[in-house]
Formats: sequence, structure tokens, C-alpha cells
Amino acid sequence: MLFGFVISLVITSHITIFERLGLAYGLGFALLTLGMFFLNVVGIKFSLINTVILISGLMVLSSIYLLARHRIVYPSLKRLSIFEKIKQAISSLSIFEGTIIGLLVFFLLANIATAVYWPVWWHDALTVYDFRARVLAETQSLPEAFRSVQYSRYIFLGKPPMTSLVHTWLYLSGWANPKVFYPLLLVSLAIIFYYSLRDFAPRYHSLLFTLIVVITPDLYSYASRAYPHFPFTFYFTVSILFLYRWMVGQKKGFLFLAGIFLALSSWVRKESDPFFLGCLAVLLLFSLRRRHLLAPLLFILLYFSIEPLWSLYTRNVFLPPSSLVFVPPLITNILSMVQGAQRFLDPSHWNFIMKFLRAWIGLRYQVALYGLMVIVLLYLDRLRRHLFLFFLVLFNLIIFGLSTYWLMLTWPSWRGAGTSAQRFFLMFIPIVWYLIACLTAKDEVGGKNVVQK
Repeated sequence: MLFGFVISLVITSHITIFERLGLAYGLGFALLTLGMFFLNVVGIKFSLINTVILISGLMVLSSIYLLARHRIVYPSLKRLSIFEKIKQAISSLSIFEGTIIGLLVFFLLANIATAVYWPVWWHDALTVYDFRARVLAETQSLPEAFRSVQYSRYIFLGKPPMTSLVHTWLYLSGWANPKVFYPLLLVSLAIIFYYSLRDFAPRYHSLLFTLIVVITPDLYSYASRAYPHFPFTFYFTVSILFLYRWMVGQKKGFLFLAGIFLALSSWVRKESDPFFLGCLAVLLLFSLRRRHLLAPLLFILLYFSIEPLWSLYTRNVFLPPSSLVFVPPLITNILSMVQGAQRFLDPSHWNFIMKFLRAWIGLRYQVALYGLMVIVLLYLDRLRRHLFLFFLVLFNLIIFGLSTYWLMLTWPSWRGAGTSAQRFFLMFIPIVWYLIACLTAKDEVGGKNVVQK
């Protein structure tokens, strides 16, 4: 967390100490795994001592930069007064707010207890992600781990390595159960969601919707498992929240965070590319209206600073020379869709995909989805204030539907994978509730912090 805290100071100074702590956890672990990866790239094993040396060096360099830019000064540290701020915040709580906070603490602690009590046992979590982590902890080298497992192609090449490397780090650090990473990520999501919503809503409103997000059944459940779906949801959600907050406040650090966190989502799951295009489309619309023409370019550079790393590495290290011609996955996916456009536009398939989405997604998440529809209709007059947030949600929901349709056309076995679609849809739950919360917030709170059309 300390590593992520220092890096977050380098990126932006426009968030509170409490939100920074939430941000530091997810950011720190993701960058830690990237550090482990780059150690392997240059031929150094990611042992505990080697990784600590690398991270410590980066922290020292970052601290020197912060001191040189006067971002860390002694008077500001004296004024920090974290415990005094906590005391003041507690004393100002209403009974309703105190009750909500009590429920949040209870559910978050229960989730942590559930996660650390049970070992990793869900099928893919055990046989792919955690198994890969145990081999990596033993070998401390990606190539050695790949060579030591007979069926290594699927286990080591099919999935980006972030969650496995987190497990590896925890095993190297002496933890018996790496599942503790996931519920603490839920705590981080709750903190960031709350402070992102406080830009537009009063405290009681923000606390209430934070609780709703935390206790959403599937989200709560997957936050105590060792699947990558919840970490992917976390990084995607934080990216959307900071991208919208950048549109509101024009704080460059927020655009950096949005690009970095979306890029980190690709370090968790390779399915991030279509949603990058959705976010980029909305960012282009906004930037053209506001003449921030460099913003989309920066967003693209940040995303592609991380997204191709795993594909490049696996092709150059693990695959035979005939496979070394590298085409970015995003380009490959677009070309595939162009080639299959005729099948994609065939209306005979449309009825099936609509039934599939209604049965597996609409019914499972009907409270959030139908709630969004009703709230949008009831608060059309407020939609204009949060139009680009609405676009971010809408564009990505459309992309999810189109991507599901495309998977069914190109991978017939996926037609029976309704639970896979449900797990994938987790990524939308926080941002759907965020949009609902923004639209239903009181006018006097959200009036000054909105993006006008």
C-alpha cells in the first residue's frame, strides 16, 4: 500500500487522504506485479528480496521527485491530522449515517473473514490462477514455471498474470491464504466509490449507495473468491469514475488515473479492449466539444503502455519462431469482426441473443438494470447534467451486448455459458449504481460539479 500511496502522490494531489489510501491498495498491488514481471523480462528472478529492492528504489526516486516539486513538505505533514479528521467526521454523523457506516463495516469485515477462512477452492481459481501462482512462487521465474508444467500453454499463456502474481507475492511474503487480497480490494472500491460520489451527492446519499454496491450479491460473493472477475471490475470501475471526474474538474491527474486503471484492467483480463474503445469514443466526443484534443491521445498512450505487454512477452518467450509476428490483440479482434460482418448482421441470430441476455443478464441483475431505466425516465431533466457519465455506461453496455453476440457466433459452446456472461457483467454493477446515485442526488449538491452538455 505504501508503494501505491507514493505513486498516487506522483500522479495527482487532488484527492483526500482517505481516498488516497483506497487508491493506493489497488494501484500498489498492480504496479508491484508489473515490477515482478519486468524483473523477469531482464532475466532476474522475482524473489522476495529482489522485488523489495526494486519497489524500494522506485519509492525513493518517487519521493525525491515529490520533494523536488514541493509535493511533500513538513508543514503539510503536520497539518495532515488524520485522527483528528476521523474524530470530527464521526462526531458530525447523523444516526442514519452512523447506521449505514456500521452496516458497511459489518459486511466488509464479514467478507474478509469469509475469504481468509476458506482456502482457494473454486475450480478455475484453484486449477489455473492459484496453481500458476504456486508454481511461480516455487520457481520465481515465468519461463521456468512454464517449462515445469506439462499442460502449461493454457495455464500460462491464456490468462494475463496479475492475480497469479499477487498470489505469488503473498506466498513469498509468508501468507498461507492469498484470498485476503480480494476483500481488501472491495474495501478500496467502497472508499473510492464513496468519494467519487461525494462530488455530486450529500454524505448520507453517498454512504447509502456505497452500501448498495457493497452488498450487491454477486459482487459481494466474488470479492471473497480468487477469480479475476472482481479485480477486473475494480480496475474498470475506478477508470470510469476518474474519467468522468476528469470531465467534471479537468484535473489532469484524474485523466492519468483513468488511463492507468483501464490499462491495469487489461493486466487482469484480456477482454478489456472493446471497453477501451467504448471509453475512448465517449472521451473523443467530450474532447471535441471542449477542444481538449490531446486528452484522447494521452488516454491511448496510457492504455497501450500496459495492454500489449503480456502478448508481446508470451509470443517472444514461450512461442515458436513462426508465431513471433506480433499483431496487437485489439487489431486482431477488429479484423476478425470485419471478416465476419455478414454473419454479425444476419437478423436470424438477433432473437437468440436477446433471449440469452434477458434470461442470463436481465433477470440476474434486474434490480440495477430496471432501476436504471426507471430512474433515467423519471429524471430526464437531470440527465443532461451527467450526460457523459450516461454515455460511458450506455456505450459500454452496448459493447457488452455486441461482444456477447460475437462470442456466440464465433464460439458456439459459449451459447451455454450463461454463468460466464453473468460473471463478466459484474463490471457494470458499480457504474450503473453510480449513475443512478448521481441522477437521484439533490440539486443543491450536484449543481456545481456536473458536466453540461
